[in-house]
Amino acid sequence: MTRLVQSIRNARLLQRTLTGGLVMAFLIVLAMEACPEFHEFIHNDAGGDDHECAVTLFQSSACHSAPVLVFLVGDISPIHFFEAPPVEHQWMPAVSLAHYVLEHAPPVCV
Repeated sequence: MTRLVQSIRNARLLQRTLTGGLVMAFLIVLAMEACPEFHEFIHNDAGGDDHECAVTLFQSSACHSAPVLVFLVGDISPIHFFEAPPVEHQWMPAVSLAHYVLEHAPPVCV
């Protein structure tokens, strides 16, 4: 079996495991919503007014979240392109050409 086939099988197994776990968690939340005794068995403070969890969000059919900030963007000024002056290339001679030849050479046995 090639590594590619094995990695695809592992990815599918991981996907099926995660999907099954999420479905089970959703079903447990629905069961706790339908049976308040089960909810109180899981949470000791389930009867309190300030208690919030997934079950209470499902019961109230609402989720209170932070307000979304809206940013207003004004007009964008146009970009003015200009031509850069031509670059003059100058050739600089190497100072030490004699050492450059042996710079990456292996050591010499004397």
